Amino acid sequence: MNSTVNIFTRDLNDPMDEVQQKIKDKMIEVTNLKLTDKSSYHAYEEVYPFLLDEFVGKKCNMLEVGMSWGGGMQILSELFPESTIYGLDWNIGALKINVDDFSNMKIFECSQTDPDLPNKVPMLDFVTEDCSHQMPNSIATFELLEPKLNPGGVYVIEDVYPEFYDDYCADGRFDIYDVRDIKDRVDDVVAVYRKPNREQVSKQ
Repeated sequence: MNSTVNIFTRDLNDPMDEVQQKIKDKMIEVTNLKLTDKSSYHAYEEVYPFLLDEFVGKKCNMLEVGMSWGGGMQILSELFPESTIYGLDWNIGALKINVDDFSNMKIFECSQTDPDLPNKVPMLDFVTEDCSHQMPNSIATFELLEPKLNPGGVYVIEDVYPEFYDDYCADGRFDIYDVRDIKDRVDDVVAVYRKPNREQVSKQ
């Protein structure tokens, strides 16, 4: 595989635009409700605004793999009311949100490596995976769902552990967003895949 990798870091002196700031504020708001750790233990409020801003105002299909307490689902549901937000977890009993309160949310219970997973979801525009954080499982999930990603779609794998960092870099399919220095967490790294759009494919 191509070993070239783009590694992005975050300069906190570089201001966000209005849309990006709105995404950051929503992440902090829901984190303060104790429904997620994305903006408390982690510094993902400095990553997701640059991955989600292109979807604001559009009707998309989004999926969170690994819902835990449901904070990530609430963030997506409230930021993207025109979109349908799908969520899966091996134990939906851990949810602290009431799914019925969100008209654009659909959830189901299954393993992240269930071979039938692609049949449970439509074509997708955005996927975020926050499950076992073990690279073999994350790559298995990615390879199940990548064919379900629309051209131009974005796929995010959270919490790249230090022992897997070099392997993700060497994989060749992912950009790396490294914000470990912001909150001094060794796992504040996300791997991001962007599916080529039709124009990009035709030029290859």
